[in-house]
Amino acid sequence: MPASPRLPRRRLPGPRHLTRLALSGLAPCGLALAGLHASPTAAAPPAAPPDARGAFALYCASACGSPSLPDARVVSRLPREARRLRATVSRWSEGAFGTPSPEELAWVGRGDVESMGAGIAGARELVILSWAGPVAGAPARTLAAGEAVLAAAGEGEAWIEDLDTGLVYDKDAFALALDGLRSTPVDTSSLSVVRSEERDGSLVLRTAGLRRLGLPDLVVGGVSEAREGELGVALNAAAQAVVEDGLRERVRVDALRTMPGAIAGCEVGGSARLRYARRPLADGSGALAEVEWLGTVDCGDPVADAALAAAAVSEPAPEPAAVPAAEPAADAPAAAPRTLEEAQAAAHRELRGPVRETFRGEPGAIEALYVKAPFTSPEERVEWLWVEVDGWEDPALLTGRLASSPRLEVGVRAGDPVEVPVDYVFDYLLRYRDGREAGNATAAFVR
Repeated sequence: MPASPRLPRRRLPGPRHLTRLALSGLAPCGLALAGLHASPTAAAPPAAPPDARGAFALYCASACGSPSLPDARVVSRLPREARRLRATVSRWSEGAFGTPSPEELAWVGRGDVESMGAGIAGARELVILSWAGPVAGAPARTLAAGEAVLAAAGEGEAWIEDLDTGLVYDKDAFALALDGLRSTPVDTSSLSVVRSEERDGSLVLRTAGLRRLGLPDLVVGGVSEAREGELGVALNAAAQAVVEDGLRERVRVDALRTMPGAIAGCEVGGSARLRYARRPLADGSGALAEVEWLGTVDCGDPVADAALAAAAVSEPAPEPAAVPAAEPAADAPAAAPRTLEEAQAAAHRELRGPVRETFRGEPGAIEALYVKAPFTSPEERVEWLWVEVDGWEDPALLTGRLASSPRLEVGVRAGDPVEVPVDYVFDYLLRYRDGREAGNATAAFVR
């Protein structure tokens, strides 16, 4: 079984004057664990938070509108425990707030990351909508808050930072993320992450983003780096089970149902025991549940047999034509990736940057562009398949036709038209007419 990807540990500064937990690690909330057991704890049942609360920050290239959350009373400060819906709206002018660096955006950016850094750095205004209210109706309220922020963005350029997770979106990517709150059941991966932070010689993993759904975030400590990726998967699977089945001392996890979790190529089964998080894991918040995993995970091969899939795309390409040393490929990576994590991050940077520019600006030089994307069967098994891209008008969405022949029943066949959100792409393969190829860097780590 190939090693699961490690969760990056990075610190993300937020806007100045704001008090919030700095993120020391982020990964899409959709990752699972193989036979790992947390240390025994006292059998205190998990405790739900007293209310549901969250916050979104809106960066506007020009002036921002004022986000209005329906049925919310606007106050100067949120109460410690909100029995009725309350909201605050804070506004900062240019120069009074910090912005994420390009390196940070490479990890936390969603959408058109290439233009996001410069756009946020040049933003003239920042507006923050924070809210707190009863647990009942929390998912719909979070959706309403997101829609209010998008409405305040108007027609101009704008970007949204999720202050609970640290993820940063352009408007199109944020609207796509909100769709997870419209699904039944709610998809936890749409607006949640798993954090990883070092503490006392080991790692502590915890989810971020469940509090606004009226649920405790999940946490586990004493994690070794070797099992970091696996336990991140399990933590997300348990979070989805809690959303679907409610907060209880033991939840059953039959399958990993969220799309981003399939990036690890894992299938998970078993159960998770939840307990009230003891200090120091709880950090005094009280709205955390410690997880003990009782199950298995099969991570298999994330690219679902790369050789077979590549053969399904087309015949092997001819040997690349000689390229003069003074004319390197524009999309060649600066340095060879050393881990699957680095290969995936590089693939997304290249795909959103030089690959998109080449696809749209130099179509005559390209033979084909393929992306590998996840497709799910009715049994919620995931198969990774190649898609030949034929359109890319929306920076966050690719259109094309399925190039691989699925081995599972995933609702489409080779040649069928499909759409693929860029955030769900595992890797890309770019073939030039002169025989050169770029991409598919993850193949070295998953075979």
